[in-house]
Amino acid sequence: TKIASDDHQVYEINGKIYNTTAKPMPIPTVRVTLVDKDGESLDYWYSSGNGKILDAGKTIPFTTGNFPIRFSTASRFVIELGNPLELALRRKPK
Repeated sequence: TKIASDDHQVYEINGKIYNTTAKPMPIPTVRVTLVDKDGESLDYWYSSGNGKILDAGKTIPFTTGNFPIRFSTASRFVIELGNPLELALRRKPK
């Protein structure tokens, strides 16, 4: 969802995390990264599962709320799931 606010764009990213396994799984951390055309990270937004468990076959929604874009060089969003260590060790988005 894109909203105009104070001469810059504000986005809200909504989605669902779906447990496709047959067993309960920890809810992963969601990281949304705003990147420029060269793949450089400009800003981040995190949502933590806080150790909560998602039952088998169930979904849970997530939203970034208002995510203001103050970078004229912004090109795209990259959305990643994992635990905090996995996200810290991943290479930057391409």
